[in-house]
Amino acid sequence: MTQLPILCDASATAAQARELNELLAAVGRLVHLGEDQICCHDITMSEFRALKTIEAGDMPAMQELVDALGLSKSGATRVVDRLEAKGYARRVDDLHDDARFKSVRLTARGTALLQTIAQETIPQRQALLNTIPADQRQIVLDGLRALTAAARRCC
Repeated sequence: MTQLPILCDASATAAQARELNELLAAVGRLVHLGEDQICCHDITMSEFRALKTIEAGDMPAMQELVDALGLSKSGATRVVDRLEAKGYARRVDDLHDDARFKSVRLTARGTALLQTIAQETIPQRQALLNTIPADQRQIVLDGLRALTAAARRCC
């Protein structure tokens, strides 16, 4: 994996920002290509996003899930309640001494479900990549990796 240099350059134009908005909206629609695989399992899209957030974090606290999912605290709590009831996640005592602080972690069953869904989406993602000329595929992946890294740094 190519490591891209971190450049701080304030020369991005408003037109580029508008184009980025349009492209991100289009990519957002493409992300839903895998919804058929997700919906074939016993979870909702909100539950799937929560599982992916839990997987990406180091035992995220409930507030981190609230922020990542864009839900109210009670909404995120209900999502985690359902995931616990299905055996995909569990709350654990946080590192704080205060028992009110709980983190969420995946269970083995939750990890297995995410792996299954990821495997089921590979053919669709591969078909999508196959529509991009071979000499441009790595450029697209590098660009997405750079965009993801930039978003983590700034926003």
